[in-house]
Amino acid sequence: MKRLFFLATALLIIAVFYFVLPRAISISEISCQSQYGPCNQKIVDVLKTFEGENLYQSLRQVKSALSSNELVSDFSTQFKLPNKIKVIIIERKPRFALTNQKAQGFALVDRSGAVLRIEDSSSLPYVVVAHEIPNVGEIVTDKQLFALNIIYDIFSLYRVKEGMIEDDSLRVSLIGGPKVIFPLKGDRQILLASLGLILDKLNEGSGGIRINENELVLTPENIIDLRFKNPILR
Repeated sequence: MKRLFFLATALLIIAVFYFVLPRAISISEISCQSQYGPCNQKIVDVLKTFEGENLYQSLRQVKSALSSNELVSDFSTQFKLPNKIKVIIIERKPRFALTNQKAQGFALVDRSGAVLRIEDSSSLPYVVVAHEIPNVGEIVTDKQLFALNIIYDIFSLYRVKEGMIEDDSLRVSLIGGPKVIFPLKGDRQILLASLGLILDKLNEGSGGIRINENELVLTPENIIDLRFKNPILR
């Protein structure tokens, strides 16, 4: 009998802990922390709307909202006595941006190609497209993502942060020249290595090219076309 009594008591305690208390505790605060420190204000504003609910409802709403939030890569929740929830998230970080020729905003894009948000301006490397930029939550095309990765690498190598998609190719003007034309598919590393090799060869020759530290000085009339198996210089 004693064993049955203790078993029944234990089951009752478990039932109270898992089913009663979560519905009885009213959440007064939901805090949020990301890998960068404070969470994005848009995420904080969403989480604030779930305060005042009971623990069960708050956790359900938090998980539902963050699971579908384009700014969030992953998250976890912690209940803090007596009535608080702490949310820890991994935010998606924009890597580059898309804009159009009318400069109607910049679509900030992460490394996977997802549009995280739209801003009026951006300090990220960016590509100009002829048509409308994609909306938040949409995925850029494969060609656009390829172009974005190229301009990201170009920015790292030559400090040029802008390129334009035109005639099914990416066109980039290096500082002072030359203009470089990239295809929108292929092996990025081979394309960039080919560009570096061509610039090195030109620098050794008499093409009027000189590299002073990180600055490339070259007349802008030169064009390096990397769309072909054998790159063309004109």
